Amino acid sequence: MLTITDKTPETLSFQVKGIPIANSIRMIMMSEVETLAIHKIYFIRNTSPLCDELISHRLGQLVIDSRAIDEVDGNEGDESITFELDVVCEEDELMVTPSMFVCSHEKVRPVNLNTPIIKLLKGQSLTLMGVAQRGVGKTHAKWIPMVLSHWSIEGDTVNISIENVGSLDPEDILVRALKKFKSKLGKIQEDLVG
Repeated sequence: MLTITDKTPETLSFQVKGIPIANSIRMIMMSEVETLAIHKIYFIRNTSPLCDELISHRLGQLVIDSRAIDEVDGNEGDESITFELDVVCEEDELMVTPSMFVCSHEKVRPVNLNTPIIKLLKGQSLTLMGVAQRGVGKTHAKWIPMVLSHWSIEGDTVNISIENVGSLDPEDILVRALKKFKSKLGKIQEDLVG
């Protein structure tokens, strides 16, 4: 039995009867709920002080709004969800942020548009294309949709509070995890029945 005890746009608290069931739900939420993240980056021009690999790492860690994940492809090999960047610093300096991306899908964007990526100085430029793909937390941390902010046990009841990182709504994370959990139980049942 699962009971939601509190929810806000960023957090969700609920109780689950049974420690093994609660732990399974927690693990599925962290490792098997799909989100989108920038996974490939093609550099056209980089005259910044940072090498391509460091910029790639920063872009890969940007939280991407994944609420429209069911409306887009984003599977491995698909390159339809792109983030293009073409900037030249014409002033003394320019802080490059995700707000400067041209996104191919209107609903799939970085969550925080003010995250600093790199500071360019006069005359420096950066032109690239990032490709977002679906993934899960057990593959790489950039796809983890939430953090566990509280876990306590009272008898056979587990109190869990999660906080989203911005890619999915916390209630959506739980619903997607419960669907995965149900699917896993169905497979076990099939294997037992024969």
